Amino acid sequence: MAMVFALPSVMSAGPHALFVEALAEVAKEGPSFDAKAIAARRTALTALGCAAREGDVMALQVLSAGAVDWHPQVQQAAVKALDDVVRQGGRRAVYARLQAVEAVVSAARVGNKEALAALTTGLIDTHVSVREAALAALARIAIEGDSAAGPIVAARVAAVTALKAVALKGETRAVAVLTACMQDWHSAVSRAGLDATIALALGGDVGVETSAAIISGRCSAVRALAPIARRGDTLAVKALVACAMVSTKCAANETLRALAVESLAHVASDGESAAGNAVAARVAAVTGLSAAVSLAVAAGYHVTADRAMTVLMECSAEWHVSVRAAAIKALVEVATCGTSNHGSLSPEAEVAFARIRWAAVAALVAAAKHGDKDALAALTALEVAGRESTGALCGA
Repeated sequence: MAMVFALPSVMSAGPHALFVEALAEVAKEGPSFDAKAIAARRTALTALGCAAREGDVMALQVLSAGAVDWHPQVQQAAVKALDDVVRQGGRRAVYARLQAVEAVVSAARVGNKEALAALTTGLIDTHVSVREAALAALARIAIEGDSAAGPIVAARVAAVTALKAVALKGETRAVAVLTACMQDWHSAVSRAGLDATIALALGGDVGVETSAAIISGRCSAVRALAPIARRGDTLAVKALVACAMVSTKCAANETLRALAVESLAHVASDGESAAGNAVAARVAAVTGLSAAVSLAVAAGYHVTADRAMTVLMECSAEWHVSVRAAAIKALVEVATCGTSNHGSLSPEAEVAFARIRWAAVAALVAAAKHGDKDALAALTALEVAGRESTGALCGA
């Protein structure tokens, strides 16, 4: 009697499917520690990557299982193949790229570089479902972490860095993750979050065509930096100062400037600590407000200028000598600021400049009456300079 062999179900699909099933059998999890067996599994996984890139379901399933394999070399081969699926997967194989992104998350959490690279690539995928999956995975990796193990912390820092790129393009969820990471318990993650948030705030002058999402993201970054700056972080203060001095091309920039000035106002005036970093932050904030005053006046945003001037006047009576000296110096700069650097100004702007100069002089007078030597010296110098200027005009 002739023997009958049962043929694999994939035979009807052609030899390619048969070869995929054969490679899958080789690649599947096995208990052997034998080096040749492990090498065979790795080779099979690498070969399955080609089929997975075209959307082969069986190949994707085997690679996904390999990404959590017990043997590190097998796991690495599977993750590398999945990374290639995300990078090189066919445009029509959306499911393949999506499954590859989801499959590498576990490896990415523990610091696997290929897995993290796959998620980063997924952020710029052509299909929204892949981008969403990559964004969600990186957000979880960045936020969720209670281990101080080096690879896990490195993975969280890498996730923050990857999210910065999409935050700069206005992705609101990425912005929220970056600002939350500034408060993280681990110093490396919080520093990465701070650096990314500063980069977001300093995204450059926005233009008329800039999307509302990008403007909103930068404003969120400025708001998030304010409490960090008040605690004395010099980098955060410098970022706020830079935002307070953005150009005057459009109203969106003024929104940023107003937020930055308000944040600097709190940094400059909210201080009871004599700690060196806190005082240095307040001094830097006062200096930044001085520069912001003339820019705001020239642009016609008098409310912002008045807010900055109010703080400078308050700080001229400050209890800490360094902050008070910085405010006196700032008021002198305001009192002597010219209009030539701002081009042709409207009559309203000319009047506004005269008003803030008189306000600065009045604040210097008040400080001098209270015995401030720097204020008195400044007023004396201003009087001499004014007399010399008048004499030069008369001589001409």
